[in-house]
Formats: sequence, C-alpha cells, structure tokens
Amino acid sequence: MKRSQHITLGISIGSLMFAGSAVAGGSSRDRSAPPAPDQPDPPAASGSAGSMFYNALTGIYADDVNLDAAPLATNMIVVYQHNFGIYPYIRGDNGVHVNGGVPQNINLNEHLRQLAIDIERYIPDPDYDGFVAIDYEEWTPFWDDSVERYREHSRAMVRQNNPGMDDAQVERQAKTSFESKAKRFMKRTLEKCQALRPNAKWGYWSYPKKSFEDNNANWLWDRQDAFFPDVYMPYQLIPDGQARENGEMHTSWFVEDRLEGRVGFARELAGDRPVLAFAYPRYEPRNTNQWIRLTPLNEHDMTMSLEGPFQYGADGVVLWENIPQPGVVDAFQELFDSAIAPEMVRILADHGVEVDESVIASAETDETDTSASSDSDAASDSDTPSGDDEPSEATRRATRRGVTRFGRQSRGGGG
Repeated sequence: MKRSQHITLGISIGSLMFAGSAVAGGSSRDRSAPPAPDQPDPPAASGSAGSMFYNALTGIYADDVNLDAAPLATNMIVVYQHNFGIYPYIRGDNGVHVNGGVPQNINLNEHLRQLAIDIERYIPDPDYDGFVAIDYEEWTPFWDDSVERYREHSRAMVRQNNPGMDDAQVERQAKTSFESKAKRFMKRTLEKCQALRPNAKWGYWSYPKKSFEDNNANWLWDRQDAFFPDVYMPYQLIPDGQARENGEMHTSWFVEDRLEGRVGFARELAGDRPVLAFAYPRYEPRNTNQWIRLTPLNEHDMTMSLEGPFQYGADGVVLWENIPQPGVVDAFQELFDSAIAPEMVRILADHGVEVDESVIASAETDETDTSASSDSDAASDSDTPSGDDEPSEATRRATRRGVTRFGRQSRGGGG
C-alpha cells in the first residue's frame, strides 16, 4: 500500500464480538532458526499491489506453506541480532556473555565492518527499496526498560573500576555508561545500514513502545525510515469486568498497551513515514520459555490483531510465524487457510481494497472446508520432529517467501 493511501478502518474496538473458540490448527514454534545460507537469494523488490498485509513467514520450511488464499506483499526483510553485525548480549538461560555481553564492551568498528559484510550477504541488491526491520531485542538503549541482567552487569563493571563509589554513584555511572554506548551502537548501526542500502526503509522491530516516551529518544525516531511496532498477544482477551481466571487479559489492556501504546505512538512519531505492525497468530505467554504448541488466537483476538492496528494508524500489518520443521507446515497451513486468510480478505474487501476473485474464492473455500482440522492437528502433534530430526538439506532453504528470518547462530562468546 502506498504511503499516500493511508486507510482508517471504521471499526470500533470496544464493540468487537468475542468468539470463545480457538481457530483451527495447532502448531509448534521454536525460536531457534537455521544457520544463515552461504548464498541467499535476493529478496523481492516490490510488494503485492493493493495489499495492506505483508508476509512474515520464516524458518527453513516457510516456502512450503501456500499463501494463495490471501494477497500478501513480499517486500519485507527482517534481520536478526545473531547474524547481523556483532551484537552484544547476555544469554538468559545460562548467563553467558556473547560478544562482550553489554554495549559498553563492543568494538564498534568491528561491528560496523561485519555489518557491511552481512548487508552484502543478505541484501545483495544495492537498489533494494523495500522494508528492513532490524530485530535487536535483547536490550533497549534505555536503562529503565532493559532487562535487569544488563543493569546488574553494568553496575558490577563500575564497582570493579571504582571500588570507593557508593550505591547511588554506581547507579548513576552505570546508567550513563550503558545508555551512551547503547545509543551509539544503535544509531551507528542504522546510519551504516542506510548508507549502504539508501533506498530501503530501515527501522527497529518492536520500536517504539509507550514506555520509551520519556527517554528523549528523538535521536532514534528521527533517524528511522519506517516503524515496526508489534501487537503480539500473550494471553486470550476477555471483556472488561470479567474475572481473570487463567491469566487472560482484558481487552482494554490490549487497546491501551498494544494498539495505543505501540501502534498509535508509532503513528505520532512517524509523520508521513510508514508504520507496519507485526502480528503473531498465536498467544505468546511471557512467563515461559516453551515456544512450542502455542495456542492459536481465537476469532475475536485474531480480528483485534489483524484489523485493530489500522484503527490506530498502521499502514500495514505484517504476519509473522516461524516454520522450522516439516510437521509445522500442515498445522500452519490449516490455521492460515481457515482463519487468517479469510479475515485478511474480509478486511481488504470491506474497506475498498480490490482483491482478485480467485483469492476470494480460495479463501471462502478454505474457510468452509475445516472438517479435517482436528485430524490435521493430531497429525502435527504426533509427527512434528525435534530440531535434531531436521534433514540435512535444510540449509539450502535459505531465503523465505516474504519476511526473511536469518539464522540464530551467534558469533563469538558461547552462543
């Protein structure tokens, strides 16, 4: 969708009907991804005309999913911290420091040199003019919004170098050092990317959040070419006033935190720059590291995720899903055909975006043909192999259709 064709959808978030049943299709999700390919294919250079939705399927088996039931643009690339430059982070599972662990320890020149290599590898077309979202998600450049392990290690570094400081002095020095080096890292990264691929629209994934509002981050907002907030949903939504019995979240929370606090805030900052909201079709609890067998969004929550962002100023919605194993393909195919694609087609058709008749017919057929969904789910649960069972040809399935998720293989430090 062109920037000048911004559409405000006439929906009322509070009036959306709740549908208690989950949409068909179970699936696995594994955040580990394959190693990056030696020679990835170039990404698509232009999107699907007339679409407000973008393909974000990733994983080595993403190409095996048939997306013909809905028109999705493909001019989107996502690059990730483990294979894009030299990104410092501390592993949450074992505390291992990778690439120095914190931004204070990174050699910025080495990072920028590696970044140039990775850009040439993953975006070989110097004239690429699509979107690129940088997923650097282990820490933020804002002290109060970063995970505690980064703050604690920053304090420890100050104490080691300044044994006579009291706690208040340590806190001030640690915050100043962390934020200044984190800011420099993210700013110089973005500047390098824009210099090497000037026609692309660069931005950081999951930025901004409303909690960043008081951090004087114009240095970042002014530099981004596009904004990529996410509207991922940790738990099922329930009407305001209803008791939360199993960790559910009230609808007002989703509206205030995700739609207003992320998409709406991004729209305020973006001006005439694009805002594309990332949506994930499953619930993603934050209190677990089990990324498999996540429950698909129910009908109401699917609508909130796919249509809600437009009400708050998004120019498009990016559908993200990981397809890391062959057993996940059928499960996600069922979910896409029976729930996701029909909803996308409805949104497009209801708001005047022309959709090819063959796509509409395919979506209608898929929506009514759900009788085998339970069998498909059962097969997925029993047949989905572990990562150790992946075939050796997996690496060659490098470039995904649509959003490309490059490998989670880290450089240096125990990753």
